[in-house]
Amino acid sequence: SLVDSALGASVQALYYCPVCDRLTESSRHACGSATRIIRGHPWMTNDTVNCCATMTGAAIGALWEIAMSNHKAGEAHNHQLKQAACI
Repeated sequence: SLVDSALGASVQALYYCPVCDRLTESSRHACGSATRIIRGHPWMTNDTVNCCATMTGAAIGALWEIAMSNHKAGEAHNHQLKQAACI
């Protein structure tokens, strides 16, 4: 998902483990050492990014459905007007 990638690359927390010299998404590395944040926000975890991306997809889908149902209703109304004009 585009939203998932954008959030992950910009605001998701990324930490550095000075003991292992590795990057991680966790405030405590697998080796047990404390890490330091080098990018993003501590509250923006991978789970938070996934939740935001899912909610964005659901919202876009809902808006699309509303737009399409309004479009279909408008087409039906226009069809009724054309039929009424022929009578």
